[in-house]
Amino acid sequence: MINDYMMEIQDLLWQVNGRKIVELDRLAIQKGEMIGLIGPNGAGKSSLIKLLALLETPTAGKIFFKGQPITGQPLSVKRQMATVFQEPLLLSGTVYENIALGLKIRKVPRGMIRRKVKEWLQQLKIEHLADQNVYTLSGGEAQRVSLARAMIMEPEILFLDEPFSALDLPTRAALLQDFSEIIRNMGVATVFVTHHVSEIPLMANRVCVLANGQIIQDDRPETVLNYPNHHIVAKLVGIDNVLQADVIETTKDSRVISLENDLKLTVSAKYQVHKGDAVTVFIRPDDISIIKGETAVSQTDNLLQARINKIIPMDTQFKIFCNTEPNLVLLVSRGVFLDAQLEVGKIINISIPEDKIHLVKEEMPISTKVDESQKILF
Repeated sequence: MINDYMMEIQDLLWQVNGRKIVELDRLAIQKGEMIGLIGPNGAGKSSLIKLLALLETPTAGKIFFKGQPITGQPLSVKRQMATVFQEPLLLSGTVYENIALGLKIRKVPRGMIRRKVKEWLQQLKIEHLADQNVYTLSGGEAQRVSLARAMIMEPEILFLDEPFSALDLPTRAALLQDFSEIIRNMGVATVFVTHHVSEIPLMANRVCVLANGQIIQDDRPETVLNYPNHHIVAKLVGIDNVLQADVIETTKDSRVISLENDLKLTVSAKYQVHKGDAVTVFIRPDDISIIKGETAVSQTDNLLQARINKIIPMDTQFKIFCNTEPNLVLLVSRGVFLDAQLEVGKIINISIPEDKIHLVKEEMPISTKVDESQKILF
């Protein structure tokens, strides 16, 4: 075994009532690594967290901790782990008492407990709540207490199962900023489940995408977000434009693909495809621009004309559904929306840079479908 791995699993299988919940060939977590775990509902994310945290026993497979094989749920290993769930799960009593609980169970001297609790009250910015009953706390305050209670135990690996998802946006943003800085400074290996893509750059240097209990993409955040290898991944990270096409021409400088109704697009030559290949096409909605008047465009841009079918306001942006055969979805700012005077039925000119079109030749055969409610939230 390579001792740089904090944890490693091999040929892991977990079945419940004969149904496969998690089935992974291998997953290795390095010391200090921060892994974001995303996937559709029912993909097995929370189940994997429970297996890694030794809260459930796999049906088959091997789990290693610091290079040593684990059998059962050894207390000596579990003491080096901490898990925080979506619900804070605090006990009756004060904030101080909840944070100190684990140290008291381990019979840490009282003076050291006071010092450590004070330190974590300060780290999570809840010193003023020390003597307050936990049942009087707001959601954000309660989750800060839960995180402090986990971190005071100085875990070597931390598991987070959507701990920020139930919080309102301002509270979530503030807590994310504070806690991500703490984790990075401490160098704690972390695996966290999220449905919010905005959490990934703060909390992860690696992303694993789960579907049907299997990892279908494992890469750096920027790669997963911009270059998905599967339509499930694309839909999860907000890439609405997932299309099927055939390669009809390849040159030294570009590739030409044909979509339905003979719509042709020029694509970057970086893709190793050949004439006649069937490909899946991914285009981020915010990579499609609206061309107004004499707006200059690059010679490598694909220029199309489209009719607006539907408009959906989204906070400071607008999602524009266009009939281009095949249909495309755009995401534009409020300024662009007002300046272009967009409305249903209007004919617009759009531009798609060839280097913003991502091609995948073959996909892993996964049957999971992603509906609108399962997308990662921005």
